Amino acid sequence: MSVLPAWKRAGRAGVDLALRPTAGRRVLPTYLVLGAQKAGTTSVAAWLEAHPSVLACRRKEAHYLDRHHDRGEAWYRTLFPTVAATRAIAARTGTWATGDATPAYLWHPAAPARAAGVVLDARLVALVREPAARAFSHWRHEQRAGRETRSFAAAVADELDGGVGPSYVDRGRYAAQLDRWRAVFPPGALLVVVSEELFADPAPGLARLVTHLGLGPHPRPGTLPKANEGGDFDTALPPEVAATVRAAVGGDWRRSSGDTSPGKSAAAARSDLSADESPTGA
Repeated sequence: MSVLPAWKRAGRAGVDLALRPTAGRRVLPTYLVLGAQKAGTTSVAAWLEAHPSVLACRRKEAHYLDRHHDRGEAWYRTLFPTVAATRAIAARTGTWATGDATPAYLWHPAAPARAAGVVLDARLVALVREPAARAFSHWRHEQRAGRETRSFAAAVADELDGGVGPSYVDRGRYAAQLDRWRAVFPPGALLVVVSEELFADPAPGLARLVTHLGLGPHPRPGTLPKANEGGDFDTALPPEVAATVRAAVGGDWRRSSGDTSPGKSAAAARSDLSADESPTGA
C-alpha cells in the first residue's frame, strides 16, 4: 500500500470536504474493475476511461470497498460525476458509464458484500493472471517501493508458514475470491478476463468488455495502453519458487476461475437514470 505525502493527503481532504455538499447530485459507479493486483487493471481502466461514453472517477483507485468504507456513501459519490454530466454524455453518445478500478477489491473478503449494499446493479470485471507470475510481479512492486527486503523465495516461504505480509500467494487463489462476488451479485454481472490472453490479442477481449458494460465501439478497439511497466517479470521468475506458488494455489487456475459471459446490457438501466432526478448506483 502506497503512502501519500502529508501535503497531498491534506489537499485531497480539502477537495473531499468541498465536494461533500454535491454528493446528492452525483451517481455511483456503473462498473467495478476488481483486480487482480498486477494483472493489468491500470491499463484496462485507462482504456475504458478513453471511451467517449465513460466519465472518469476522480481517484485512480477509490478503495471505498476496502480501506475507506468508513467514510460513507456520500464520500464515495463525490468521486463520481454529477447526474447532469451523465445526461450530457448520454445526449452525445447514447449512453454513459463511470467506474471504480481498485485492484484490491477482488481479494478483500469484505468488498463483495459492501459492493452489493451500494452498487448491486454494477457490472463487474475481474482480470486474472497466472498466479506465480502475478506473485512475482507483486513482489517486485513491493521491492521497488521499499516495502520488501526479503528474497522472493523467502517471502513465499514466510507466507506459506503463516507469516503476515502482502499475500503474494493468496491473491492468486482466484476461485474462492470470484465465488464471493458471484454469491452476492446477479448472474451475468461478472466478466472474468485472462490477462495473458487479453494482452496477447487485445481486440477480442476488449470487444467483450465494452459489450459487457453496455457501451458502444471504442475509438481504439485493439490497443491497450501500457501502464506500471517494471521489466519483464515473467522471464526472471525463479522456476523452483514458481512451482511452489502453483502447488500452493492448486488446480487449474484458468478453469477454476471460470468465465461468465455477459448478461443483458447495462445501457437500459443508465438511460432510465438520465431521465430521472434521483441518482442511483445503476
